[in-house]
Amino acid sequence: MGKTLKYGSNAVILIVIVVAIAVVANLLVGTLNLKWDLTENKIYSIGDTTKEILKGLKKDIKIYGLFDETKVGDNKLITELLSQYKSNSSHITLIYKDLEKNPSLRQELDPKGESKFMENDFVVVCPSNKNKMKILNSSSLFSYEGDEMTAESSFTGAIKYVTSEKTPVVCFVDGHGEKKVDSDYTSIKQYLENNNYSVITANIRDKVPSDVEIMVFANPLSDLSDTEKENFRGFMAKGGKSIFFMDPPKTTNSLANFEDILDEYGIGLNYDNVKETDNSRIFDTEDPYSIIPDIVPNGINSSLPEQVTQILMPHSRSIKILKKQNEFLKVESLLEASSKAVGEPVDKTKSELQGPLVLAAASENTGAANPSKILVIGNSTFMGDEFFNIYGQMAQFGASFIGNSLNWMLDKTDDVEIEPKVISTEKMVIDGQKINILMLVLVIVFPLLILGTGVGVWVRRRHL
Repeated sequence: MGKTLKYGSNAVILIVIVVAIAVVANLLVGTLNLKWDLTENKIYSIGDTTKEILKGLKKDIKIYGLFDETKVGDNKLITELLSQYKSNSSHITLIYKDLEKNPSLRQELDPKGESKFMENDFVVVCPSNKNKMKILNSSSLFSYEGDEMTAESSFTGAIKYVTSEKTPVVCFVDGHGEKKVDSDYTSIKQYLENNNYSVITANIRDKVPSDVEIMVFANPLSDLSDTEKENFRGFMAKGGKSIFFMDPPKTTNSLANFEDILDEYGIGLNYDNVKETDNSRIFDTEDPYSIIPDIVPNGINSSLPEQVTQILMPHSRSIKILKKQNEFLKVESLLEASSKAVGEPVDKTKSELQGPLVLAAASENTGAANPSKILVIGNSTFMGDEFFNIYGQMAQFGASFIGNSLNWMLDKTDDVEIEPKVISTEKMVIDGQKINILMLVLVIVFPLLILGTGVGVWVRRRHL
């Protein structure tokens, strides 16, 4: 009896200790707000880059979630992520309010009624910077397929945007059949806005908008007028920067005014479609036009993010680097098809161009008081929404290439990029035989083991 009492007392004491430890641990976790992100790609956590930006934050930021905090629903992932922003900076305030229940909030956020936001949107505001704001639609915080979360890059970009005293304006020029940024290039538009650029659309028939720093021509199908050409030259003479996306042509008809401008920067266009015959430089071995060009090592490309090891540029034309360079003009190749590539001419009476072939080139003219820069790429599809929808990460690498080129254009050396996080949705596939085995183990084997262990302990204690 004494031994039974002894063992019983020990068991009670052990149970009390375990329960006490569990209670204390829960209290500590609750009090200290301790959490562990066990997801494969740390989708509930912010990265070191964001932490550094938050560490250096000097201005107060308010982040509004326009929904009832007690009914988070589909925004659970986002609110968990935002809690990390708050815990890493005393300058971050999170506010969750339902627009319908708080109608005055709309007037509070937007007294002039200039902004468009709706239920479930997020609004990032910097009160000390003239209430500069950025609206983030909840659906834009994920990729098209929903398998990537871009929330961190969006919120960190929004914080950079609202705290910045100056936001460079990128103008997508229209009027020549160019692709539309608001319908064809919404992904690259979001990428640019996340990296503190303002994106607009304008024509240059009368003049170039005064606040534009970078002009983009997204595959123009018709030529500049003489007036537009002069307006453009005036813009560049003041230190302007421009990007030209130029797809393979379907005819030999030239865009003379565009080509005159490129010629002034030591760059020409070949009328061809590049075909790659080196299988190691092809994305799809059945499509020799799905080119993965070499990233040419130079000062511009040296600033590319480490993860950008390849860029997909399907169906590209080649670029000519002219020999008219002088001490004021510096032209560099950025992307090249291999020495085995050929440029198939639009005019079939002409010979193929032999590789290596330049697919992207940059030029800087330092001869004027304000240096000007251009980037010419023989492809416009690798920045399109359809391309982002199909190729995902490869498209992101292309966006990084453009972002790095913009940094070079504006002499920005402190810009950083935050990669989207893949949301793992792996499934366990179990066939019928494995289900039967699993059921056998769970329903029969485990219970028998527990029963056998109990009987063994009972018999052993009876003989003590």
